[in-house]
Amino acid sequence: MDKEKVIELLESAKYRFAKTAIRNPHWYTQIETWDKPKDFIPVAQFIRDNAKVEWFWRKKYYCFHYDGWKWWSMDDDINDTVLINKTIVNNASICSIHGLDKKDLEKIWNVKEYDNKFLLRKL
Repeated sequence: MDKEKVIELLESAKYRFAKTAIRNPHWYTQIETWDKPKDFIPVAQFIRDNAKVEWFWRKKYYCFHYDGWKWWSMDDDINDTVLINKTIVNNASICSIHGLDKKDLEKIWNVKEYDNKFLLRKL
């Protein structure tokens, strides 16, 4: 699967805010919410294959960065992956890329569930 297709699928996925991880704000998408679940594992594999290694609480994660966001999965075996996480890389980056200000960021961080394109249109 090529990068353009992966980005299209990641940006069109439905995400939920991970409300149990308030100190590490992020969202996740689950395989069962995808229009074509068969695309999920190839996207997770692309993330792994094109990732930068990052450490969080002494655990290694493979994070794919694009357009001010990063995505990662948690499973060692990619075939066990049932969710993909994402977060804003840094506020300055996301503001610059999308022309947002501090009020817009407050809206983003308070959203519980959204579709990326819908959210960015609303801002």
